[in-house]
Amino acid sequence: MPAPLRSLAVCGFFLLFLALPARAAWIPQSIDWAGAGIPVPLIVPDINDVQFPLPGNDQVGYAVGGGGLILKTTDGGATPWRILSYGVYSTLYAVHFPVDDQTGFVVGTGGAIVKITNAGSTITNQTGWYTPNPPGAGAISDVYMTSVTQGHVVARSGRIYKTTDGGATPWVMKYLNPPDTFNAVHFPQDALTGYAVGNSGIIFKTSNAGETWTPLASGVFEHLNEVYFLDNEIGFTVGELGRILRTNNGGDGPGPPWQDRSVGGVSASLEGIHFPPASTTGFIVGTGGTVLYTTNGGANWGLYPSQPPTGNALYAVQFPVDANTGYVVGARGTIYKLTDATLSKSLAKAAFLTDGTRLASGVRLPKGTLVDFLVHVNNGGGQIIDLRAEDVLDGAFLYQGNLKQGTCSTAACRSGDESAIYTAIAAAAGPGTVVSQNGNTVRAGLPAPNSQIDVSANTVWGMVFRVQLQ
Repeated sequence: MPAPLRSLAVCGFFLLFLALPARAAWIPQSIDWAGAGIPVPLIVPDINDVQFPLPGNDQVGYAVGGGGLILKTTDGGATPWRILSYGVYSTLYAVHFPVDDQTGFVVGTGGAIVKITNAGSTITNQTGWYTPNPPGAGAISDVYMTSVTQGHVVARSGRIYKTTDGGATPWVMKYLNPPDTFNAVHFPQDALTGYAVGNSGIIFKTSNAGETWTPLASGVFEHLNEVYFLDNEIGFTVGELGRILRTNNGGDGPGPPWQDRSVGGVSASLEGIHFPPASTTGFIVGTGGTVLYTTNGGANWGLYPSQPPTGNALYAVQFPVDANTGYVVGARGTIYKLTDATLSKSLAKAAFLTDGTRLASGVRLPKGTLVDFLVHVNNGGGQIIDLRAEDVLDGAFLYQGNLKQGTCSTAACRSGDESAIYTAIAAAAGPGTVVSQNGNTVRAGLPAPNSQIDVSANTVWGMVFRVQLQ
């Protein structure tokens, strides 16, 4: 008579517990005043915007700020940021390179539109941008270029301008309403659809490449400081008193156009928002050193578990490559690099036959079958200090021993490549002093009798043990 079959529920018959301290690192970065032959200012200028323009590159970046400060790094800020310009303009608010690190635009007070070419070796002030010549054109608060020739700027005097030749001829005014104050502009997906936001909750949209702009109903009256869209439908705007608005329909589709996603208890003025490429993890920064984050595409937001060690206002954030490494800038020369930002250490479990065959959850196996369980940490790359894990087996499994634990490099054992991880850990010498078993409970790391587990950066830790189906 064949042995009865038992279903193997890899995620149902046991409890996993993982304790990992938040190990995101806020690394302060500096400005190379000495290299530029400039004494360090008594009051270091605010840094208002930052951009790393090259796809897949978190080393080459630009930042702009007070006193006409334009900065560049080519090593992710490992050495002090180099000064490209200082003291020529008043305050610079925004920078945008549309294609690469060669040609970009910077805007600021006094109607300044500055064009950067040759990767920063040439900086030209584009005068005569105001056409016609409106009195009190004032500060240009943001710029977004959809190409090296076509782009848009918004002004705090209620004006929106456009260029189709990279500013070779004067920028053309496309909207004028002085009671309005615009703070930000964004074209998420193409040159046609864009959004501009500003004071008193104003949101404007264009669907014809900025030729005309139409007001949208935001439902709020707080000043909106930044706008960011993942595509032409899903987007966000953030502002005063912790206000976060999200739309799923481009802000003017059927149903409620904007939903409030503000975080209870957060009253900071929110100034910047960014999502890494193709990621559901996003970050918002604001006054008082406030950092918020989401892991579900902005459906919900919360305080980031590791706040930066500063009370300075943060004005802009960018994660150039993925959700692990980002940059924030802010008041008084604040520049931080955030590493291992996703706190991306999650515990995973997989099951294998003793010959190494990977088993799917729910597979039915004969009673008495020996199964190897792999418990491992999906390591986002950063160092892990004091890792602790616990697995409590259901009575359907009887612990059989063969306990192993060890590590392998992420180059050989990439996150999610569980077969490679199993092969590496199953070949380890033994449990050492860091893992133990008591009945149907397997523990790793402190407290005693185990010793502490510390895992180097770019390393996957795992343990393997054998059970028998009952």
